[in-house]
Amino acid sequence: MNRSRALLVLAVLLAAAVAQLSGANPAGAVATTFTADTRVGNHLYSTLQYVDGEAVAWADYNRDGNLDLLVTPGSSGGTGGYPSGTYLYQGNGAGDFTEDTTAEANLADVSNGAVAWGDYNGDGKPDILLTGLSFATTGHPSTPVARLYKQNSSGVYVEDTVADANLTGVQDSSVAWGDYNNDGRPDILLSGTDASSQPTLKLYENNGDGTFTEDTSAGLTWNTSTSSTEVFHGLANGSVAWGDYDNDGYLDILVTGFTGVADGIPGQPARVTMILRNNTDGTFTEDTTADINLTPVEQSAVAWGDYNNDGWPDIFVANDTQPNKLYRNLQNGTFAEEALSAGVAFGEDGVARGAMGVDASDYDGSGRAHLLVGNFTNQMLSLYRNEGNG
Repeated sequence: MNRSRALLVLAVLLAAAVAQLSGANPAGAVATTFTADTRVGNHLYSTLQYVDGEAVAWADYNRDGNLDLLVTPGSSGGTGGYPSGTYLYQGNGAGDFTEDTTAEANLADVSNGAVAWGDYNGDGKPDILLTGLSFATTGHPSTPVARLYKQNSSGVYVEDTVADANLTGVQDSSVAWGDYNNDGRPDILLSGTDASSQPTLKLYENNGDGTFTEDTSAGLTWNTSTSSTEVFHGLANGSVAWGDYDNDGYLDILVTGFTGVADGIPGQPARVTMILRNNTDGTFTEDTTADINLTPVEQSAVAWGDYNNDGWPDIFVANDTQPNKLYRNLQNGTFAEEALSAGVAFGEDGVARGAMGVDASDYDGSGRAHLLVGNFTNQMLSLYRNEGNG
């Protein structure tokens, strides 16, 4: 995603810090109808509105039972009144956070990036995957990076140069951990713009020995041109997410973004929203039946969530300056768009906002997935409460 626009996704602390989904109701008992919860949204907006960048992730890195926050603000490199750096905030469980300057000291200072937690080495401690454009220093020009950090015995994060040696550096990026081959080890999915300014989509298999190898046989290529002559290998300014949409026990891939190639319309760049089905043999194939109704987008964020508690994951797309999308899983390999009827397409004023960040969680303990959407600078947070009433 383009981090040149200041977003509010840091305020997702409400959804993530309070609860994960608990106790699904019987299938079909909750419908995807939402209303704006302005009381909570206004409070978060007033306290956290000036966050430049949307790279944010949650984990209990110090294992004290409280969720902590990792964020990479500063797409302007510290100009325009916004901070720069990569920051780690320790949560106290009451909604307050304290920066851990010791633990974060070695983290790269990046912009236009992404962050994700995952225990890649199986030591029970959350590790950090960080991508983005590293800021230029004397003798070191700005360059896209992809780095892995693990905790040392003192709780300080240090780069694991062996583990990240094969990772392609990217900016305008998105990253996600997921065990796509069901071997019990988290693998890496990565998209963005590489050092040659080319859109990139790569899958790295966790070898189980502290190293990763790109899986070039996974089939993460597809035709994006109506001329049927151009095959595409990457994405930028978009989002990647893992989710088992067909409930076969294997993680599938949802991707959005800009492909960088023509899509048959002169001067029109190709934008995609695609589902890549896990074939259960280590390869992926676009499911054109499943994604036929998904609107192509870039400058976006995606989230899987079972919004109607029927046991099948649905899709939400935060769609910058355009109406958001909510796709209900019809349980037959297809999706139906119902954002307008569900009340999440627009802000409460009926206007589409600059939405490019989203998180889904049960902030009020109702057992239903609610949506918190981060918007453009000086636009209020959109917190959509799942009413479950039809």
